[in-house]
Formats: sequence, C-alpha cells, structure tokens
Amino acid sequence: MIFRRKRTSNSSGGRQPDLVLDGSWTCELYDCGPVRVPARPDVDAFLAQQPMPSVRPGDAGLASFVGDDDELMRAMWCYVLLHHPDSAVRRECLRSPHLVPNSALIPDRVADLLLDREVAHEAAATVWRLPDAGLRMVLNIVLSRGLVASGFTSGETRSALNLLRHACPPDRLAALEAGPTVEQQDTSLDVFGTASRLVELCAAADWEYNALDERQRDLRSNDNYLDRLLTSGETPEPALANAVAIRRIGHRLNETGGTALMREVASCAGDLSDQGMAERNLNRWWDKIGDWMA
Repeated sequence: MIFRRKRTSNSSGGRQPDLVLDGSWTCELYDCGPVRVPARPDVDAFLAQQPMPSVRPGDAGLASFVGDDDELMRAMWCYVLLHHPDSAVRRECLRSPHLVPNSALIPDRVADLLLDREVAHEAAATVWRLPDAGLRMVLNIVLSRGLVASGFTSGETRSALNLLRHACPPDRLAALEAGPTVEQQDTSLDVFGTASRLVELCAAADWEYNALDERQRDLRSNDNYLDRLLTSGETPEPALANAVAIRRIGHRLNETGGTALMREVASCAGDLSDQGMAERNLNRWWDKIGDWMA
C-alpha cells in the first residue's frame, strides 16, 4: 500500500490531515486511482452518512456507475477503510454495524486481514457475519482452493483456520467443518474461487491498457502469440502477464470440463463483477480456446 499525507488545515488547528491511499487494490473501485480518506475518522458516524459521499468526488464515470445506490457507495467506503494504514480504523470498520457484508468487495479483503496481527481477531468475527457466498469465498482463499493459488502458505492457512474456529458461532460450525483440512485439501475445481481470480485479472488487464504502446497492444490481442508463451514456458513481459494468466486459466478449464465449465466460470465471474464486465471480457480473452468462439 502507498499512502501520502495531504495537508487540509493550517498550523493553527482544524481537522487532521487526510491521507491519500493508492495501490492496485483501488482497481476494485470502478477504476484505479488514489482515494483520499480521513486520517482518524469516526468510522461508525462516517459509514452512517446518508447519502454517502463519493470515494472519488468529481469522477463522472463513477457517479454514473453508482447512481443512487447508496449501499454500493457505502460498500466501497468499507473496502477503502479496510485498507486504512491505521489499525484502529481497520478494527472499527470490521466491528461496525454499517459494514456491508453482502458486497462482493468485502470477503476478499477480510480474508487478507486474517493475517493482519493487529486486527485478525476482529476479521475472524466479521467472517461469520458474511452471507454464505461471502463465507465460501473466504474459505476458498484461506484454503487456496481452485486453479489459481491464493498465496496463503500452509502456516498462514492453519493460523487463519484456528482463528475462524474460535470465532465460529455454533449454528455455522457445519459450514467450516464441511471444507477440507489443510492436510486433506480438495484438488477439484472451485468455480467461485477461480471466477473471483478472473475478475481480478480482467480488471487489472483493463486498467493497464492505456499504458501500453502499440506493439504491446498488438501482441496482447494476438491469441496465438499468448498461447505460444504458455506452451514455451517463457516468462511474459509484465505488460502481457495478466493476458497470459487469463488464457492459461481458460485452457485449464477447457481441459477439465470443456466449454460447459468455461461458461459456468465465466457466468460466475460476471455475477461477481460490476455490470457483468468480466463475463464480457472473458468472451473475448478466451477466443479459440477449445470450442470457445468470441
């Protein structure tokens, strides 16, 4: 995470300076870019605002996308505050009754916070406030299930599962015990987890497009070239890495379950992404993989 202090008051007093947060995670907020946040907000009061302020004032595209959906803007602010560099703010957001548990933005970040020593216990409690789909997403990340590994080491997985067990309410214990143990993880395809990863890759690929030169854009649109990178084992240049990863997952899905499985995952990715953009993008990215035709 990158954050910079921005002065908003003079030396005689007034409110504390805001922070400007930036990083790849901001791509989940309609588009990548910095977000200004209060340095020491009263989290409950902030999230209780009606209407919620925009996470990017003056961004006409974001304003058009959100419209009058105040709950969506509140979910975006929850996501931002869960990235706040002050652990007290992250903790208060996890505890807040105004956290939006049914937003697709929240489970992925809460799973990461299970590894944050300063707020891990609060994150574990928050997991059990999520609906079933959100809980499933957290467990997929913790257990690193699916075609794409989530990055949790075995030690981190054990630590996160222990926290989740201690925080688990009795009426949801079956949901936790239904998953495999660290030593007996299921190797079958996890549609939800794979779709979630594809949403991230598609968003990153879209965001980086404007920074590409003409040669890179031509190569990225050349499916045969991307597939040759896959089969050769050559490390793609950074500008092509996301495109190659999307094609790699498409080929693995095709090998596992053909076009039917590809469509199932693409549909799930559409449900998880804003305005179904990931499904439309995958239709293009997966052209000529097996029987898939854009």
